[in-house]
Amino acid sequence: MFRTLVLDTSLFRRLLVALAVAFAIGTAGLAAAQPMAARDAKVPVFTNEDLEGPPTEEPEPLPLLEWSEKPGVYENELRRRHQNPLFVESRQEILEADVMEARRRDAERMWQVLEDYISLANDKDRMARYEVASEMGEALLRFDENTWSALRTGGEAFALAAATQRIRSDLLQAWQDVASVDPGVKALLDAEARIPAVKTESSAIRFLALLQAEDPDDEGPLRRYELGAALLSEDVETIREVHSLLRGELRSAVRSQLESVLGEIGREQIEFEGKREKVKAAAELLGRRPADFGVSFGPDVVSELR
Repeated sequence: MFRTLVLDTSLFRRLLVALAVAFAIGTAGLAAAQPMAARDAKVPVFTNEDLEGPPTEEPEPLPLLEWSEKPGVYENELRRRHQNPLFVESRQEILEADVMEARRRDAERMWQVLEDYISLANDKDRMARYEVASEMGEALLRFDENTWSALRTGGEAFALAAATQRIRSDLLQAWQDVASVDPGVKALLDAEARIPAVKTESSAIRFLALLQAEDPDDEGPLRRYELGAALLSEDVETIREVHSLLRGELRSAVRSQLESVLGEIGREQIEFEGKREKVKAAAELLGRRPADFGVSFGPDVVSELR
């Protein structure tokens, strides 16, 4: 029995050894398998979008505005300001609702000008028979008021302004027979002959019309504090002609506005179409140089501009 017990104990020991060896082999195999498992595992791939976060939304482009073929003065002023760097940023942004409102105001003025023209045309034959200078003078004043009212309306009304001037010219010719026998009428017609006719096709005349408020309470489409920016938006010849035609307080106001805008162009280095020619012309009108306002066009033209 003792021998049997010894044999059983020996067997038990051999079993323990076998288990230990098996455990050691299994552990070694697991350790060896781990690097292989790591290599076989899928490594997550990150893209630029993952690293930079969700894509930012692009700002919506500004809607393309459609302008009338012959815009009235209110719509035309919106078109002048639209994305024009000469105006402050808040005045450059034009919405479709702004355009629609401008067209409404232009249409109201157009109807009034049309009614005035029809009335004037209907009175032409009666006025042609005038024989007194005072009546003729009142008629001429009426024609002038209608002409400038049409110029302040713009668009299709420009044609009415030209037609009004043609009727006026016809009347002056019709009154020549009376002038031959009436000294007062002759003096009136001689004075009229010395006054140049209104050039309704002139860009400068049309710009000046915007400065003549028909109603003191109605500032009109062009703001006084934007005269300089508006004038520099015109071509060079118009800039020069407008300046030559201005007188008194209005001339001083426009010159002051030009100085202000030129200074802003120099400080902010504003770029716009025709900058070199327009800045040079405006500076010359003010008796200055572009460099006086901090405006430079590069070394190749500095000597020319001075």
